[in-house]
Amino acid sequence: MVIKRKCLPPNVLEMICNILGDTNHGLTGTEIHRFLINANIEDVDSSNTKRFRLYNALINEQNKNKCSNQILIFIGSVLAPSRYVDKIEEFENLRKAINQQLAFVGYELKEDGQYREIKAAKFSNIVRRNCCRITIFIPY
Repeated sequence: MVIKRKCLPPNVLEMICNILGDTNHGLTGTEIHRFLINANIEDVDSSNTKRFRLYNALINEQNKNKCSNQILIFIGSVLAPSRYVDKIEEFENLRKAINQQLAFVGYELKEDGQYREIKAAKFSNIVRRNCCRITIFIPY
């Protein structure tokens, strides 16, 4: 049985689309189409700007299925660690930005590309602090 994941609020979805559709660091139009199709999400507005195109496709999918399952699959595909083997800094920056938004819903995308549930954040200063934690490894 498939667990229906909670819907992402429109403002969180919009911010995720702004991140992934960014002109300088986001997906290309071709990549958007490919990842949407791979996640079984209809590319409903292919003539619009990347951000609006993504938002319209993702909100349409969420409204249709009343869950965020396909959206999380889409994000996970875009941020698959294998796509960033030679671009680790870019991967971490994108993952951090996406996690700052997902934290408001109670999800986190881990380094291995898998999701985990976390306590949903209520304030942006908590999100920034939690997403920007520095881990220090002390050798034994």
